[in-house]
Amino acid sequence: METKAVILDYGGVICFHPPDQEVDELVARTGVPKDVFLETYWGLRMPYDRGDLSYREYWGEFARRTGRTYSAEQVAEFVRLDVNFWLHVDARMIEWVRTLKRSGRKVAMLSNMPRELGEYMKPHLDWLGEFDHVTLSYELHSVKPDAAIYHHAIDGLRVRPEEAVFLDDRAENIQGADAVGLRATLFESADLYSRSARNAGFLGLGSVPVILE
Repeated sequence: METKAVILDYGGVICFHPPDQEVDELVARTGVPKDVFLETYWGLRMPYDRGDLSYREYWGEFARRTGRTYSAEQVAEFVRLDVNFWLHVDARMIEWVRTLKRSGRKVAMLSNMPRELGEYMKPHLDWLGEFDHVTLSYELHSVKPDAAIYHHAIDGLRVRPEEAVFLDDRAENIQGADAVGLRATLFESADLYSRSARNAGFLGLGSVPVILE
């Protein structure tokens, strides 16, 4: 099957996971133990990414669950630090997107993310314009692994599911992609993907160079 399109997750694929020191800074500002912070931060993330919660509601519920009280100024700083978590872009992935496009493939980004991150990225990250299509969860009120969010990306690229490779760093999102017919692959790092893609004949990408050539 010829690959006509590649769909990439954002966090953990196009960008690196947040550096420990940045996480520790936000943890310290919230004043809760790190294990409690991580459990609460991620426990509320799905409705925040889906657009069901505003940033005020997200951090308000965070405060309620952890027994804290925060000012509007503190919450604004939490949002700023949280956005910064997800701006460490892997330049190799952006260059690979360009390589795929030069080869005639379509490329999309499909990501769960809150409004504050997405709306910051649009005017500040020029490379977003390199993608043929972008699907962001808060705009659809749908998150991976819901079928609707994958179909939005597939339809936006105007390909059949089996004609697209999908990369994500979370197993549950790979399972969701498999369920709608995408050729999904778990992404652990650019280095590992490069080796596995090379060994598998570029996962249907023909002679297109993988990330680390």
